[in-house]
Amino acid sequence: LGSPTVNSFTASQTSDILSGSTIDLSWDVSDAMTISIEDSGGNNVTTSSMATGTANVTVTADETYTLSATNATGTTTATVSVTILVAPTITSFTATPNSNLIVNDSVDLAWDVSGADSIEITDGGGNSVTTSTMATGTFAVTAQQDETYTLTATNAAGSTTLTASITLRPT
Repeated sequence: LGSPTVNSFTASQTSDILSGSTIDLSWDVSDAMTISIEDSGGNNVTTSSMATGTANVTVTADETYTLSATNATGTTTATVSVTILVAPTITSFTATPNSNLIVNDSVDLAWDVSGADSIEITDGGGNSVTTSTMATGTFAVTAQQDETYTLTATNAAGSTTLTASITLRPT
């Protein structure tokens, strides 16, 4: 009898998992007396004498699970890693030009985000200026007054905001 064979060790979902969601870790091993699965902190997830099986785990952070299949000859391991979905990242949000403007000047609002399903730009009154599903873009507005624009980038994990302001030339 040789060391156990891990035929497969998989996760039902490996990326973009919402924190707090449950996934299945499934295994198929040969020639093992026991299997155990631990998380990256060494915490036991499950132990079994079944050659095939599934364990439900709740995922709250990026994690690597290690399956150890053991018999009298030795232990064979396999790993599977999973990542949670995090709120979007806003790399930049700018208004150009942003100062010394006169009424009716054109201003470009430009954004660069990652991980967002959609973005929305609102003015200081909370009114929607534009929406988009593009990670990068530019939208032209006409300066009417000093204004602070808010970019909100959203996905299933949450929202992230950043502001950009414009000021008119003193009269």
